[in-house]
Formats: sequence, structure tokens, C-alpha cells
Amino acid sequence: MRTVLLTLALLGSFAQAQSGTSQPSTTKTPEAIVDVPAGHWARAGVDLLVRKGLILGYPDGTFRGNQAISRYEAATIFARLLAQNVFQLPSVQSQLTVADLDVLAKAVQELALQITTVNTRLTDVVGDVDRIRERLGLVERTLQQVVQVAATKTEVEAVAASSATKAELSAVQNAAAQKADVAALEARIAALEQENKAAKAALEQAKPAPAPAPAPSTPAPADLPNVTFRPDVPAQTFAGGGVSKSLQDGLAYHAVVGRNNLIGDMGLRATAEYSAAAKAYSLQLNATRAFGSTDGLFQPYVGLGGGLLVSPGRTAPASGQADGYLNVLGGVKYAFTETLSIFAEVDGRYYLSNKGTGTGLATDSSRGIGAGVRLGAHLNF
Repeated sequence: MRTVLLTLALLGSFAQAQSGTSQPSTTKTPEAIVDVPAGHWARAGVDLLVRKGLILGYPDGTFRGNQAISRYEAATIFARLLAQNVFQLPSVQSQLTVADLDVLAKAVQELALQITTVNTRLTDVVGDVDRIRERLGLVERTLQQVVQVAATKTEVEAVAASSATKAELSAVQNAAAQKADVAALEARIAALEQENKAAKAALEQAKPAPAPAPAPSTPAPADLPNVTFRPDVPAQTFAGGGVSKSLQDGLAYHAVVGRNNLIGDMGLRATAEYSAAAKAYSLQLNATRAFGSTDGLFQPYVGLGGGLLVSPGRTAPASGQADGYLNVLGGVKYAFTETLSIFAEVDGRYYLSNKGTGTGLATDSSRGIGAGVRLGAHLNF
């Protein structure tokens, strides 16, 4: 940054020195500079620098005043200043200290070293290109030989097809000996193609590597958004279904939906079940608790809750009767995949009434125990 400031100071001093020693001239902008508007605060300076040859426009006739200056462009400006003995002007020497001159000298030496390094690399690249051109020329000459041999082979085959005399057939057989030469040339072509590929790869490696992209900065904890979602946390919500079998009735079908770890380690699930044989359906709600690792293949669980069973009445089968019950369940699930699990569980019930036939209790019982098993699968999301 200091070098750039010194450069600007030198340019200002140079402008004053030139304006003091040169003859008055008009400030007409050269026709090549087309993007410095009239009345711009820097137009007079641009006109002066362009007329003196210190800064030139781009080939498309633009000055690009808002574009950042590169180290190469700065080196060119220093070189032009040195060529015009600007540092010997009294107005320039009066504004420079020994420390400023030392900084300028080091900057010029550093830029000269970088330019020398770039020229050396460009010389190496040009040498590699020349060697590749020589190899490509050899490949082209070899391909021409192959084309000539292929043309000879075609003529020989045409003669063999149209010849009827033994002398012509003998000549064709002698020409067939050239097939070995063709095979050798084809092998040589394949080798040259491999060399060509290797040379192209070497040329690609010789190109200057692009500047590495700046490493992304790590945000401070205070800058991170306050979110609770973590991709590595197992899915907690699930939904699925399967088949059921009670001790009293045949197969039934059920659907289940729930969420794990709703409050601490406790979860909540709802199960709806329908039995076509008993013409009964039920709905129960359970608080559940899982054991073991959440990312393990097998995970046992228990539940406690209650539900309501609706089935045909004992005294009036045409009307449905509702019986409430308490239940406890225990089971285990197997993580088949990250999103699919299968489970098996036992459901024990204690019916608080015996109004419907779906309870499976004796007719004279007012309450009692029932049980069943379930097998099914659910999706985790």
C-alpha cells in the first residue's frame, strides 16, 4: 500500500514538474481513450499521463479508471518514470525521504525478480511447446506413410480380385508381404499417440497454476444460527402398520403413528386396530420408553396407557358397545434401514367393562384380562 501511495506522489510530482518545464498544450484526450467522461475530476491527470506515455489505454480504446492496478502495471510505470529521469527532478527529490527511496528500491527489485521468474517459466513452456511440435510433426509424417501403405494395400487387393492369371496372383501374393510392414507401422502409430498424450499432459502441468481460493473463514459460535436440527440425529417420528392377533379372535389390522423422545426419554404413540372377524375396532394411546442405543440394530421398548374398544353388544348385537381398558405393551424393533424398521410386540389389556363381544371375556364377567401380539413395520422421518 505504501508503494502505491509513493507511486501516486511521484506521479503528482512528475505532473507538476512537466507542467512547469513543458510548453502549454491543449488537454484534448487522445481518440483511443473513450471512457473518461468530460468534466471528470481525474480527466486532466489522465490526459497528461497518456500524452507523456507513462500510462497507456487498453487495445479497445478504454482507460478503465475504476480497475485495480496490478504489480506488473506498477512495474511498467516505474520503468517509464526511471527512463524519463523523474527521480532526478528537484520537485520529486524534495518530497522523498531516505526511507521512501529504500521502499521504492526494494519494490522495484522485487518486481524485477518476479518478472525474471515469469520470463524463465515462459521460456520453459515455449521449449516444451517446440518439443511437442516436433513430435507432432513426426506423427504427421508417420500418418502420411500409413496412408500411402493403405493405398498400396487397396490397389493390391483390387488386382487380386480382378486378376485371372497365375502371374497376377503371384504378384498379389508377393504384395501381401507388405502387411507385416503395415502392422509394424500401426504399432508405431499407437506408440506415438501415447507419447503425444504424455506430451499434452506435460504441457498442461507446465501451465501456471491458478491462484488458490481463499480458505473459508470459520464463523464464531455467536455468528451461527440458533437451530436445533442436526443431520446426524436419528429420525424421531414414525408411522406404519401391520397385522395383529388376539387370544380370542382371528387376524386384525392396525396402524401406528408416534414420536420417540417427546419428553426426555419418553415417547408417545397412537394405535388404531380393526378386526373383521370380531367386527370390532379400537383406538389406544401409550407412553413409551426405549432402551439401548438409538442407532443400534435392535432396540427394545415398553409402553403404558389405555384405549377404547367398540364391538357388537352382548344384549343387542346390532348396536355397538364401547369398553375402556388399560394396557401395557412390550416389544423390540429392528432397524432394517435408516428409514425402515420392523417390530414385534405383545399387548396386554385389562378391560374395565364387558359390554361388547370384542373383549373376548366370559359373558358373566364385568371386567377381565385380554392379550394379543402385533407384527408390522414403520417408516422413520
